[in-house]
Amino acid sequence: MHKYHIPFGYRESGKYTISFFETSVERLVKELLNWGAEYDWSYHYSIVPDQFLKNKQFTELDNLARTNLLIPTRNSWTAHVDNDILGSYPQSKLYVLAERLRIRTVSFVFDSISAANLTKRPYGILFLCIDGRDGGKAKERSVTLVKDSSWEFYVYGDSLEFEQIEAYEERLKKNRLTPQMLINYANSLGIDIESPDYYRISDAVLAQKYLTDDGEDETNRLIQELADIGFEFGATSVQILNKDNLESENHDE
Repeated sequence: MHKYHIPFGYRESGKYTISFFETSVERLVKELLNWGAEYDWSYHYSIVPDQFLKNKQFTELDNLARTNLLIPTRNSWTAHVDNDILGSYPQSKLYVLAERLRIRTVSFVFDSISAANLTKRPYGILFLCIDGRDGGKAKERSVTLVKDSSWEFYVYGDSLEFEQIEAYEERLKKNRLTPQMLINYANSLGIDIESPDYYRISDAVLAQKYLTDDGEDETNRLIQELADIGFEFGATSVQILNKDNLESENHDE
C-alpha cells in the first residue's frame, strides 16, 4: 500500500476513486430517489455493519454489483464511493446531482505508478470539479494525467483559484499532476481527504441500486448478497427510505 492510501475507495490494484458532494447525506439520498423515480431504477439503503466500520476499507464490497457508499464528513461534504464503476468515477451522478441540487461535486482518481508498471497496465490520475451552484448547465473543470504508450496531460474548463497551474508547464509531463497535488486541491476545498477522523464513518449509508427490469428475484439476490455479509436493509438513520415517504415529504413542503 503506497503512501497516498485513502481509507475509502482503495483498490488492491493501487488505483482508487473517491468523490464528494457538497450537501448532506440525507439530501443526497432524497435526490437520488427523486432522480431514480423519473427512470427505471431506485435504491435500497442500509446502515454499515460494525465489521466494515472497523477496517474502514470495505474491500469485501468490491465485487458486489451496484453498491454506493455514502459517508458524511465533519463539514458540508458527503463522500461517495461507487462500486458500479471500479477504477473510474461516477460521472453521471456528479453532473446530474450538481445541477439538480445546485451544488459542487468533485472526484479524485489516485493511482500508483509502481503498481501500474508492475502489472503493465495504464496509469491515470484525475481531478474533476462540477459546479452547479449558479443553476442551469454545470461548469466542468478537469485535470488529467495518463500514461499508456506515452505520458499525456489534459486540462478542460477554467482553472480554479487554488490550482497549482505553474506545475502544468513542467517539461516532464509526469510531473504536471501528482497525488500530492490532488490532496492539496482537496484540502483547498475543505476536504481533509487523508484523515480517517474527517469521515463520520458511524453514519455511513450503503445504497444498493436495482433496476426495474431486473425483476423481484434479481433484486432480492443482490440484497441477499449484502445481507449475507451483515447488511440490514431498512435499518438506517436516513429517514427517506422509499418513494412513498418521499412523496409524503414533498407534499408537506
